[in-house]
Amino acid sequence: IWYSYLDCYQENFDQAQRYLEKALQLEPNNPDVWYHLALTCLLQQNCSLTLRNAEQTLIINSFNSCAYAIRGFCYHKLGDPDKALADLNHAIELEPEHTAHWYYRGIYYRDRGNREQAINDLREAIRLEQDFLYLPKAQQALAELETEQA
Repeated sequence: IWYSYLDCYQENFDQAQRYLEKALQLEPNNPDVWYHLALTCLLQQNCSLTLRNAEQTLIINSFNSCAYAIRGFCYHKLGDPDKALADLNHAIELEPEHTAHWYYRGIYYRDRGNREQAINDLREAIRLEQDFLYLPKAQQALAELETEQA
């Protein structure tokens, strides 16, 4: 899994995916491997594969808040707002201190036209700021929303 992290951060997604697929051959019921495969697919903007891999993660470990969050984000991108919001809310219920969950729900609300809720969620993501990957994205989305309101 660690090699896949390094490759993802270097945007070498094909290599990361190969490492994860090899890991699945060794441990086909490892939810962390399935989750990181889902995340790699999300970073490649492949929502259908992200959904498949997040589903497998949740079959093995139904408490993986990150799998709910990325599955919810993909449901949103694929035009299923009810499933998206249910998953995003569940991710926050499971792990309210996770920056990405608030970021994804903030983007969901922004795209659905609920600026006030989007601003609240993005501010919460920034306040938590535990995840350097999402902090700049949340700051940028919040700045755009606040500029639109002015």
